[in-house]
Amino acid sequence: MRLRQFVLVTGLLLLSSLSLAQRQVIIVGGGPDPLESQVSIELNTRWIIDNIKVHEPTQISHVLYTDGNQPGPDVHSTKDIRDGIDMLEPLARVYNMEEENSYWYYSSRVNTDVGPADAESVSNLLREIVTDLNEHDELLFIFQGHGGHNYEDTRKNYLRLWNDSRITVFELEKLLSEAPPESTIRFLLPQCFSGAFSKLIYRNAQPDQGLATGNRCGFLATNEHRGSEGCTASVDTSEYRDYSSIFFGAIFGKTID
Repeated sequence: MRLRQFVLVTGLLLLSSLSLAQRQVIIVGGGPDPLESQVSIELNTRWIIDNIKVHEPTQISHVLYTDGNQPGPDVHSTKDIRDGIDMLEPLARVYNMEEENSYWYYSSRVNTDVGPADAESVSNLLREIVTDLNEHDELLFIFQGHGGHNYEDTRKNYLRLWNDSRITVFELEKLLSEAPPESTIRFLLPQCFSGAFSKLIYRNAQPDQGLATGNRCGFLATNEHRGSEGCTASVDTSEYRDYSSIFFGAIFGKTID
């Protein structure tokens, strides 16, 4: 019961604010390229968007996903080859690439109004929205993708964005610092090595420099040196065990399937 109450309170903190405040959501998703842009990320992103519209219809949402609305393939899923012999299957077995041989690629279907999720586009949108926040305004930043690791300095851990671009912890903190101190920024980061982004609450992402101005709250899947669980090319949503599925399932009161 206590755990359930905690989850409900967490959900209220995440999706509630003062009645006069403007609430905005930025959802960034996909992989750095089609091979690492699994269908589970797309299905999760679509599910989160649909439920936010239901729970918070007054919120302003901005979606950046893979290559935006470009027609080329940017997501991969798995195909079932049991109904026939794929002509490349024998060769795939020789090179131990049976899983890759089962992939098929298509253009993402996340939203009708979606921009590209490369570092430049994400940075520009964040800067535009953050600098335009007013007193008591709120921003929720949701990332649905992969993370990278820097062994020497985890402030350089990064979001792996489209076209192999990236935004580091330090760079993201600098962007958030442009927000007015009275505003609130929340972020949900389920990717590998996401724990490094806990430093976003500090000036220059350095704990010894003290807390940054403004209200910041983060939800992270793992620590700064570990991978996280969940990305899959399977469309069977009942098998999804990623952080976002469980986190938002608790808030929305239902699972993705």
